[in-house]
Amino acid sequence: MRLRRVLRTYSFRIMLLYVGSSGVSVLILFGVIYWVTAKFMEAQLRSAIATEMSSLVDELRATNIGKIADEISERVASPEHQMSFCLLQDAAGQRTAGNLQAMPAFAGWREFPIPPENGGEDSSDTLMAQGQQLPGGWFLLVGQDTDQFSDFEELILYSAGWSLAGAFALALVGGLTTGASMLRRVEAITGAGRDIGLSLVAAIAQLHRIAVEIADNRPGLRVMFRFPPSKE
Repeated sequence: MRLRRVLRTYSFRIMLLYVGSSGVSVLILFGVIYWVTAKFMEAQLRSAIATEMSSLVDELRATNIGKIADEISERVASPEHQMSFCLLQDAAGQRTAGNLQAMPAFAGWREFPIPPENGGEDSSDTLMAQGQQLPGGWFLLVGQDTDQFSDFEELILYSAGWSLAGAFALALVGGLTTGASMLRRVEAITGAGRDIGLSLVAAIAQLHRIAVEIADNRPGLRVMFRFPPSKE
């Protein structure tokens, strides 16, 4: 019963309003952090892929397609390139080198699921890739795993969830404490006022010899004042 009274106090309602506004602020803050950081990470990933693509294309101009095939085979077999994907296929659409299966040629950027044979477990496992068509109908693709984005997203959601839970818990405890304190003060003031009022009523009744009777009216309270007979 007392808890219900605390929950109805204005101080507790104000604290709930504070919790709501704090929660919205936390969500906005983490949203901005996620958006800015995700854009930066995507730009860094695209830059790394573009650099690797440029390196292979420049090497092709200086050597031949056979050297590029050997270079790609060495890269995908290296432990340092476990998150890298490459594909070199000829004009007939046959894979010559790389760790991806042959696919329709395209130019530009694409993001698609990692094939199960390359370690993809579900649709959330994706790779960012850049494709480029080479002279003679050859097709070159360079890509990297976007697992770092998924890890970052999970970290942001985890941090935001715990921040919201912590803010709500602190505000709830503060609201209950403040509400209970405010309720005790109100009860103390009400009790003091009641005692003073009853004392004044008793003093006046005694002075004028007035009898006061209080009874249960079912419902309500019945108060009767009996005055002494008047002297004429």
